[in-house]
Amino acid sequence: MTSLPPFAIELRQDSYRDATVLYQDAGRTLEIRLEMSGVPQYDFVGLDSAFAFWTTPPQVAIGDADQATIRARIEAWAASRHLRLGFGPALFLEDMIREAVANGFEVSSRGRDDEDRETITLTRVRPPPGSLAPNGGLFTRLKGWLRR
Repeated sequence: MTSLPPFAIELRQDSYRDATVLYQDAGRTLEIRLEMSGVPQYDFVGLDSAFAFWTTPPQVAIGDADQATIRARIEAWAASRHLRLGFGPALFLEDMIREAVANGFEVSSRGRDDEDRETITLTRVRPPPGSLAPNGGLFTRLKGWLRR
C-alpha cells in the first residue's frame, strides 16, 4: 500500500443538482462527479467506479487500498460538514423504470434534454405494496373515531 501524503478536499457546486468533489494530494487530483440524490438518506450520490483512476495525471490507476483510504477520507470530510454522500454502481435507466413501476409509479414522459441526456418523468399511480396500514390507514381510523 502506498502511503498517501497530506490531502485537501473541496466541493464544487456545478449546478443546482450537480457537484464535484475535488480530492488533491501530491500534485494528483481526483474529481468525483455527484448528482443530487432522489432518496432521503443521501444529499448527493456518485459512482464507486470514480475512485479507480486519478483525473490528473490522467488514466493513472489508484490501487485498491488507496481507493478505500481516499473514499474513507471523503466520507469523513462530508460527514463533518453534515453532507450525506452515497457511492454505488451505475443504475441503468430501464432497471430504474422497472423498480419505479413495481413501486406504484408510471412513466408519464420520456425524452431528451438540451444536453441530449435521456430524461423521464415518473408519476405515482398507486401506493407502493405494503404501504397501507393494516388497520385501514389514517382516514379509516379518523372515521371510526368520529363515529364514537
